[in-house]
Amino acid sequence: AWQDGRMPSARRRYPSLAGDILAAIAAGGALGAVARYAVTSWDGLTRAVDVGWGGVSDAVLIVNAVGSFLMGLLVCFVVRRPAHRLLRPFLGTGFLGGFTTFSTFAYDTRALWTAGESLAAASYLILTPVSAIGACWLGVQAMHRILGWPLPREDEAGDLPTPAEEGTA
Repeated sequence: AWQDGRMPSARRRYPSLAGDILAAIAAGGALGAVARYAVTSWDGLTRAVDVGWGGVSDAVLIVNAVGSFLMGLLVCFVVRRPAHRLLRPFLGTGFLGGFTTFSTFAYDTRALWTAGESLAAASYLILTPVSAIGACWLGVQAMHRILGWPLPREDEAGDLPTPAEEGTA
């Protein structure tokens, strides 16, 4: 509460909750979720990557790794280049947040464990985050090479810019 006892509006307390940013996140999330459903429902992919983990969709592992790779590309790009302020909320939080699914990963891990598939559950539990982190790292490396940028030194690393700092183009 403010000193006079009134509560500030949500917009003043959380300036990132501007309507256009929320709309960008919602639109991106809807498209990302539909893309994930399409990919994980594609029979060709599910048959190609089936390693026999007791009915757990191996395609979810692929989706999470691909989404993490794309996040590495995106983060590298928006840190180095001015971009429209809705780009990161739409693509990062929205599309890639809807596309990747770590809740399904957690559910599938639990399902494997309760079905007595402890080795498969442990493998899935380790492989998913390791592949996601590795894929994100590869995305950052790829973007630097694609655009010919040198990799930043450790002392140059920092937080992502806020959407307002990214530009207004």
